[in-house]
Amino acid sequence: MNDMDKTRLRINRSLILQEVRIEHVRDFLYQEGIISEEDMDRCGNVTKTPRERIACLLDLLPRRGPEAYKAFCSGLQETYPWVVEKLNSTPIPETQTKTLSSTVLPNKEMNTGETSERQRIREPYTELNHTVIKIVTRSEALNKYKDVVRALGVPQPDIDQIEYANFRDLQEQFYQCLLKWQSREGRNATVVRLIEVLREEDYNSVADKLDGYID
Repeated sequence: MNDMDKTRLRINRSLILQEVRIEHVRDFLYQEGIISEEDMDRCGNVTKTPRERIACLLDLLPRRGPEAYKAFCSGLQETYPWVVEKLNSTPIPETQTKTLSSTVLPNKEMNTGETSERQRIREPYTELNHTVIKIVTRSEALNKYKDVVRALGVPQPDIDQIEYANFRDLQEQFYQCLLKWQSREGRNATVVRLIEVLREEDYNSVADKLDGYID
């Protein structure tokens, strides 16, 4: 999920907690592969209050891939159209807009040939490759690899299919899921994006290893 959509959810969190019930959107998000059965059980726990359930979902969504915000709004549209309208019309604070714009500038400079020597060295290694995949699949991220690949945008049905085809082999499941991400995203399946997701999921040590690899 991009920073602007995260901001929209944060600004409207109180509204969503007050208005939305998880039962009206949970199944749709599962159907679209945004959340897993484990997520459904965690956030739909009957011991939680309705407010706690939707809060749980809001905490998960930013880590569930680039399509999570769009799917959330689609799931809300039938029952809560006013919430969707409020979300999509929420102005992003000017300070954040400037921050986002400033992060785009270096990429524009790279495209115009004004790259530094270090950037030219890094460039061949920004796409996913076997060495990167090997580092990640042998790390502590293995035990909860599904959280990582869902955050990368791999649909839940694809994850389930890969798990079934490689029963009891977690490393191969993780490996195949990363290849699935690469086949879906092409050149957008970069090491930089993988590092971002690993940090979002609190796997900083393996993210640091990848940072060292592409330096």
